[in-house]
Amino acid sequence: MANTKITNPELFNLGANNTAATQLPVMTTTQRTAMTGLSVGEMIFNSTTDKVEYFDGTKWYGITYDAPIPVQYLVVAGGGGTGTGTFSGGAGAGGYLTGTTTVANATPIPVTVGLGGSAATAGNTYSNVGVSNGYDSIFDSITATGGGFGSTYVKNSGSGGSGGGEAAQYTHLVGTGIPGQGFNGGPGPGNTTGGGGGASNLGGAGGYTGGNGGDGKNTSILTQAMASSSSVGQVISGGVYFSGGGGGSRGYSSGGPGIGGSGGGGGIASNGFPINGTPNTGGGGGGGGLQAATVGGASGGSGVVILRHSTGLNIATVGLTKTTFQAGGGEEVTIITAGTGTIEFT
Repeated sequence: MANTKITNPELFNLGANNTAATQLPVMTTTQRTAMTGLSVGEMIFNSTTDKVEYFDGTKWYGITYDAPIPVQYLVVAGGGGTGTGTFSGGAGAGGYLTGTTTVANATPIPVTVGLGGSAATAGNTYSNVGVSNGYDSIFDSITATGGGFGSTYVKNSGSGGSGGGEAAQYTHLVGTGIPGQGFNGGPGPGNTTGGGGGASNLGGAGGYTGGNGGDGKNTSILTQAMASSSSVGQVISGGVYFSGGGGGSRGYSSGGPGIGGSGGGGGIASNGFPINGTPNTGGGGGGGGLQAATVGGASGGSGVVILRHSTGLNIATVGLTKTTFQAGGGEEVTIITAGTGTIEFT
């Protein structure tokens, strides 16, 4: 498509004495991208994004408006850590929140990507020393709560976005999840351990094996290729999953450990070591394994903040690690994988 130039400088006199309308070329994002021979400062009205855009010599940018900017979001908190020993419940997944909101134009918006919860320190057979819930993730006024820790049998498991699984020895309680963010951990009757809750369902109950972690949720806010490129989520055939619960450490004496839930939940390796929740998934850590007194428990996976918004916006961040992908249809996806800071759209 040929490039249309506006050569009359009077057309750009937008002061109070100008009573004439300004007619810009109207075209789609596809048509704009196909133009050649562009000069710095050329302007169009993009009918795909409903924005006036200008060319800076390298890239097209939207003109700042006072109107709020619509943003689709996925906010995932950090998963919980786990205690040591063979009787440790799986940790709960980080809270999972998704939806659409509007944000103020040209205003710094607070963002935090929650860290995964800490594992119990090595050296004690059944210990919660050093274990913690996962940490909250924040976008503007939206807060996803960190996952609850998976306790060894000396203590109740933690509550959070999703709750930690129950430790063995009958009387200790599962951690509870927050409705709309995740689910409770699974029970560990007798000498068994429950799995941590996930974003989609409860942690599994202990039995012959340890309880499986609750499954995470699939999202369409980003593609599998984006997830793989930025190392976020768990890519499974058919989707990208976040916030899986950790598997419980063991079942009855002849049974094995539980399996981590889809979406980055940890389990127990074949050598008996607990498996951490996967980074940038919000997955809960696997319950302390047979070697956990030597190596400690498992840590939770860190969270992530993912934003889908229109193209042509200037995006400025402070204190954050981000990657932006073209999504087609006049949209981009910004993935924030670490940090506490601000993001600003103009």
